Amino acid sequence: MDYNDHYFQEISVSNSEFTSLPTVDWKFKSVGIVIVNIGTGSIEYSFNGCRLDGKLDCLVRSISLDNKSVSRIWFRVTAGDNSIIRINAWPKVVA
Repeated sequence: MDYNDHYFQEISVSNSEFTSLPTVDWKFKSVGIVIVNIGTGSIEYSFNGCRLDGKLDCLVRSISLDNKSVSRIWFRVTAGDNSIIRINAWPKVVA
């Protein structure tokens, strides 16, 4: 779901490779992102669809990124099992 003042979505991820299209895509450049792995599998993410930028698993279940300006993220599972992620992003507020 895409809102004017923020983005929130829960997504089931089952692909083992980054796909040609991003997993999530919102209509603004973010200034903050929170990604939470609420599933049981390991999730890897990329901000360009090619380079691995990070991983969330049973040891590190969430990440908060301040001042990260992106509008798309790709996700994939590492063990072949489905996993669920929750993502929040918000834009810079212009007065």
